[in-house]
Amino acid sequence: MKKELEKWFSPLSKDELKRILGVFDQPYRENARKAGLLEEVISFIGDNPEAWLGKLTERDLIAIRDCVKAGPASLTILGQPDYPCIPLFLHLIDKDPGSDDMVFIPPCIHALVCGVIDNVIASKEADGSFDRDRLILGVLNTYGAIPLERFIPLMRKCFPPKSAYDKINMMVESPILKMCMADTGNGEWLVSPYIFDLDGFISGMDHFKKFRSHKKFSEKDFRDAARNIPFCAAEPDSPEAQAVIRMYISLGLHRHEAVEELHYIWLDCQNCFDENMTAHIFEGVEDLAHSIPTFEQYRNCLQTIADYANSLPKWYLKGRSADECDLMKITLRERENGEDIFQELAKEMHFGMAVPHVSPFEPCPCGSGLSYRNCHGKFMN
Repeated sequence: MKKELEKWFSPLSKDELKRILGVFDQPYRENARKAGLLEEVISFIGDNPEAWLGKLTERDLIAIRDCVKAGPASLTILGQPDYPCIPLFLHLIDKDPGSDDMVFIPPCIHALVCGVIDNVIASKEADGSFDRDRLILGVLNTYGAIPLERFIPLMRKCFPPKSAYDKINMMVESPILKMCMADTGNGEWLVSPYIFDLDGFISGMDHFKKFRSHKKFSEKDFRDAARNIPFCAAEPDSPEAQAVIRMYISLGLHRHEAVEELHYIWLDCQNCFDENMTAHIFEGVEDLAHSIPTFEQYRNCLQTIADYANSLPKWYLKGRSADECDLMKITLRERENGEDIFQELAKEMHFGMAVPHVSPFEPCPCGSGLSYRNCHGKFMN
């Protein structure tokens, strides 16, 4: 086994080997030679896999378990590839060079973890480790990013006085907290893993200075916002969210696929400042347009999504929804005379034939002879 591990890790640089040891809190000399670092990595990874598996988050362990189920060197899908994945970062699993979301586990790592991964996951679920991690992740998913200095006062406001100290102390011990901490020119922040441009987010907050305080949420709200890792979504049990899930299931998706679509709506609507950005939340329905027989039903689908998006806590609004403060609100456009643009489309549409998206300058699929941008495309922005 040692030779196989050496073959796998030896192509890594000194910095990459140090990273593995550092993430798992293993001591090393800063000026150590690569050979010494490699030996330390092989010894730590190979001698006690339960020890380093126990330091990983729920998302990381699920990724490893999925790779183990697929088999050594066999490709499997990494759900939400943009979400941080520590095993991938540390080369404990690796990515297929020709894909963004296909990963595999090398045979040497597979042999180490295949017999213990399920026990480690069960143990962390039983001892409350996952519950602790979900709580802090739910807080960050609800607010997006919080200045570190405001984190404890905000949590004291959200939790009942009798349990606030214990809850906050438990959260401080979470590895998620360490992973989600960022130091910027604006001080230290705790940041949701779903924010990929913190500087851009902080800059965007300048447009909403009127909201000085964060909205208060309950512990249940936070836990709900961390459900279904890595496909989280705020308020997944709300009537608006359940309506979206039922809609996607009626269009032929499986429930887990509908939950993933809910996640992408939640994520995309956090940045709905203009039509181009807003259009992203409707992409799931547009991809299934062939399953929608009439424009009235198509419009209802879009309205269902808009209703959910408008009900969600928005990061830029410090946890408030668009419905609460009438900002970042998504509405289906109407003409100046008050006529719904989808009513006009319905007059031109042959029911039962969905019009798919094409290039703006291609002929419109409806057969009008006009370019798409001058026909159905102008209503679909």
